[in-house]
Amino acid sequence: PENRWDSSRCSKRTMVSTAALPDWKTVASSTIAGFCSRISCHPFDTIKARQQAAHHSQNTRNSFSMLSEIWNAEGLSGLYRGIGVACSGSVPAGVLFMVSYETWKAIFSTLNTYPAVVQFSSGFMAEAVSCCLWVPIDVIKERLQVQTPNSTAGYKNSLDATRTIMKLEGLSGLYKGYGSTLASFGPYSALLWLFSEQLTSAATPKNNEGESMRLPLPTLLAINGLAAIGASSLTNPFDVVKLRLQVQRRKMVDQAGNIVAVDEFAYKYNGLLDGLATIVKTESPKALFKGVTARMLFFGPSAAIFLSVTHWLKALM
Repeated sequence: PENRWDSSRCSKRTMVSTAALPDWKTVASSTIAGFCSRISCHPFDTIKARQQAAHHSQNTRNSFSMLSEIWNAEGLSGLYRGIGVACSGSVPAGVLFMVSYETWKAIFSTLNTYPAVVQFSSGFMAEAVSCCLWVPIDVIKERLQVQTPNSTAGYKNSLDATRTIMKLEGLSGLYKGYGSTLASFGPYSALLWLFSEQLTSAATPKNNEGESMRLPLPTLLAINGLAAIGASSLTNPFDVVKLRLQVQRRKMVDQAGNIVAVDEFAYKYNGLLDGLATIVKTESPKALFKGVTARMLFFGPSAAIFLSVTHWLKALM
């Protein structure tokens, strides 16, 4: 019995050690998938950002009306504000997320817990690790996205936004809302993986030998799209506060070269809980679901493309 226990323990350590090494297939496939998903779905992310940033005193249009409005007033460039930092940053962040998920899944699997617990926990931990890249990307991207032609002071592009934030607010400015980001996307990623893996397992057919067969790409897209829509709708309240924390109380340089505080928005939250309570008190509980349609329209196809194409390409490699 002692020898069997030692052998089992060594096997588990080897499994975790091997999983900790980045799989080149995961890196390559998630890089391609991340770029494709971001390019195709970014406009709805911009719409979501503007809807969530709008205070109750501001007129908030539905997703498709806002799409038309931005297109007419700013053209394609308005819908793709922040695409530079989103593409250059989300690709490595997406790779880190996928590698982290597979690593944590291997670690939690050695504990012999229920599959649903492994999937949920691994998704949350993958987000916790990848947030070190996602948060600065979100801060820069979202400040560019909520910027309109009528803004009193604005960033020229992603690089200018990065330089300005570092100069005026320091590193802490780039990591604004770190806790609220984890509170928002931690549960989102945990639910996404839980829904995705459970639905995939239920939909996967078996051959005569009892082995799982590979699902076709359209089926994977449908499964992961549904998983993302469910996860994104449930976590929308945290996302609203997260975005507002990251865009509020900015410092900018005006045309004369003076440093000025830019308060384009009426809110000033001190954190996630304060933001949630203030929105319910000053706006309404319904305001916590601002931008939920645009969020589902973004994350549904975006996550479907990212997860499905990643798995599909890995199977072909």
